Amino acid sequence: MLHKYDIKFVLQNMLCLPDTNIKIDLETLMLSIKCKPTLAWSSIFQPYPGTGLGDLFPEVTIDNINPSFYDNSVIDIPDKKLRIRLQKLFGVVVRYPILRYLLPLLLRLPLDNFYKTIWKWNNKISDKKLYGGII
Repeated sequence: MLHKYDIKFVLQNMLCLPDTNIKIDLETLMLSIKCKPTLAWSSIFQPYPGTGLGDLFPEVTIDNINPSFYDNSVIDIPDKKLRIRLQKLFGVVVRYPILRYLLPLLLRLPLDNFYKTIWKWNNKISDKKLYGGII
């Protein structure tokens, strides 16, 4: 219905949740691709103290949480590097779904600064598409 009436929409996803794995994060990506949003982005789970999920990690304080939920997580998660790389590539792969076939390779390449640059570039394009250049 959103596409039928040309309604722009954003999908906001959270990766690296406790008790999940790279397979679940990739399933989230695939669902986002199927939805064909105007913009899709993802963040990395942060266990903010005082929240339900944050309470599962009493050793975490606000002082040791990364200031950006796009960069890292203080908790130990399986396949952390791969999942953080996926977060950077998430939006561009949703925009260009053909790239999903390259993901197994891309996630293993240590091109983190390049992926961050792609992430920033995709966000700029998405903002123009979503807001028509008013931001």
